[in-house]
Amino acid sequence: MADSHVIQLAAEISGSHFTAIETAVGVARQASVDVSRCRIDIVRDAGAVSVVFTPPASATAPEAARVFAVEWGRGDSAPSYSGFANHGTKTGEVLAALQGEHYLPMEAAAKLFRRRMPSFSPYRITLMREGRSWVATFTRAPSPLEPHGGIGGPGFEVEMNVSDLRTVRANFIR
Repeated sequence: MADSHVIQLAAEISGSHFTAIETAVGVARQASVDVSRCRIDIVRDAGAVSVVFTPPASATAPEAARVFAVEWGRGDSAPSYSGFANHGTKTGEVLAALQGEHYLPMEAAAKLFRRRMPSFSPYRITLMREGRSWVATFTRAPSPLEPHGGIGGPGFEVEMNVSDLRTVRANFIR
């Protein structure tokens, strides 16, 4: 008998990259950017790091699409620039990418995670879709002290309804 609950990997990102995107989303929302419809890239170019929000290209005028970027200069702890630019103007090495539609359930899960753990940096965030649920897991990379593939300490998992992102369960995992 076939399993009706197929698990699909939706997104995976490091905690430090998620933190950068989270900061940039706050700025983008102030500029009325609908982040849920954008591709979100973290790009490094000439020492600066930018989070770039690229909307879907218009079928009638793809060159008219405008990206929104939030940029940190080398050593900056707060963004040093934000604004709209013409599509395709940002170049450089893509460090991480995330679809905006996947950011929203990760953001909801992150709020619950932060109540229990103060920092995302040592964690990897994985988002999966299972039936009518999103499942976000926060796991640490194995340390040299755990050579047999341990998850590096407690992980955390949040299950949410796809339709409204309400929490079904949130718990530590091993």
